[in-house]
Amino acid sequence: MYEIVTLDLSTDDIPASMKSLVINGPQQDMTEEELYKIDQFIMKGGNVLFFLEPCLPNQQNTIYGAMTTFTENNVNIERLINKYGVSLDHQYVMDEACCQSYNNTYGILDLYWAPLLQKEQMNAKNAITGNLANVIMLQTGSLTIEEKAGLSSKVLVQSSDKAWSEPTEGLLLRPLMVMPPEDKSVYEKKNLMVLLEGNFESAFDQAPASLDSNEEGQGDYKISTHLAKSSQPGKVIVAASSQSTTPQVFPAEGSSGVAVLIINAIETGYAADVDYE
Repeated sequence: MYEIVTLDLSTDDIPASMKSLVINGPQQDMTEEELYKIDQFIMKGGNVLFFLEPCLPNQQNTIYGAMTTFTENNVNIERLINKYGVSLDHQYVMDEACCQSYNNTYGILDLYWAPLLQKEQMNAKNAITGNLANVIMLQTGSLTIEEKAGLSSKVLVQSSDKAWSEPTEGLLLRPLMVMPPEDKSVYEKKNLMVLLEGNFESAFDQAPASLDSNEEGQGDYKISTHLAKSSQPGKVIVAASSQSTTPQVFPAEGSSGVAVLIINAIETGYAADVDYE
């Protein structure tokens, strides 16, 4: 078994005994020091799971009680994943293979922003996803992989081949407001969760100066110990949806397909949770 603890990276160092770190739904920029701690944890062979949030509700809609629209969630933690070879598309993936709801007036309605993924959308050769089906990736973006020297990359979860992306501007997540495109040529499989393994290159040329000011020399992230490349192989998992970790699809008893997926991913090692929701 493993223990899950919460870290405040503005004040806490990542313990040397920590095996995995979960970054769940960042919605604001981190400091250079916080980013550097994550980066150097990876350089030392740590495992990090990034559950990203591609879009956020417009605050003005919330204040005035209007129907919720969305805006791109651009946060600087993407600087790290970009360096490691993954980029996030800040649009919602819609999929004809999706969850449905019933309405007394309109009957069965498709919730295209809640792709319902079956076994064929899971990587059958990886232990994290090999035996999974019925996984809901709620309000997910898509991921692009750039090959990096020293790293192997695997797609863990994909949409069906009847998926498309919807721009955020003016988007309303209402069943009658989102319809499949007339031009079916835009359909394509989307990468929703990816795994990187191997020796990473740091996103930093050197440590931030503030982390070199520990007079007693107790800090773990001084310039003298900066790692430009991994000292041992590590793993990075990037998922394009943090909504998949919410109670809507992740029940407390952990019985859903997406719950098993996330638990399997965490069990690459003991985990700490850094939650910015």
